[in-house]
Amino acid sequence: MERLIAERIEGETVLLEKEDLSHFSVPLSLFDFSVKEGDVLLFDGEAYVRADAEKDERRRKLLLMQKKLKEKSKNK
Repeated sequence: MERLIAERIEGETVLLEKEDLSHFSVPLSLFDFSVKEGDVLLFDGEAYVRADAEKDERRRKLLLMQKKLKEKSKNK
């Protein structure tokens, strides 16, 4: 399965980011669920599914990274 991130919603399309950081757009109509910016999606070649557990893990890692950067800037 291909792992994708919903970067942003532009009208009736979703801009998706691949793991190699390339981007492409797909119509919102391809999703049978509500897509939000930051959602982690999996694509099996036929259908998209939301990977909520992966989104939560991604968010946790980003918050940890922000905390480390704050601490580093305080120590300067």
